[in-house]
Amino acid sequence: MFIVDPETKKITIHQGDTDSVIYHFTGFEFGANDRVLWTMRNEKKQVVKQHICTPDDGAITISFTNDDTDSLAIGTYKYDVRIVANPVYEDGKIVDGTFITTPGSPFFVEILPTVGQI
Repeated sequence: MFIVDPETKKITIHQGDTDSVIYHFTGFEFGANDRVLWTMRNEKKQVVKQHICTPDDGAITISFTNDDTDSLAIGTYKYDVRIVANPVYEDGKIVDGTFITTPGSPFFVEILPTVGQI
């Protein structure tokens, strides 16, 4: 099961499931070097999943693989989506730039237990 509530942007997924979410950005003109940083954290605010995305026609896709969701503990996580204008990288991570937080962030991801095998 993979559910995205369009109003609250809450993602509900069972451990081991695979799917993706598409985010559309309106009211922002992306520059050629701009990126979107999608970050999911546990209750201790530790990063458990992060994507640096290059927008395509004002949208990004965040994919959840079996390996991603199978290793996550059951529970609720917070995620945020930030546009980064003119990002500065260090060791493949964005360390500086102009960060623009998406209105409404943080949002939530709920990981549910596996209910069986097919």
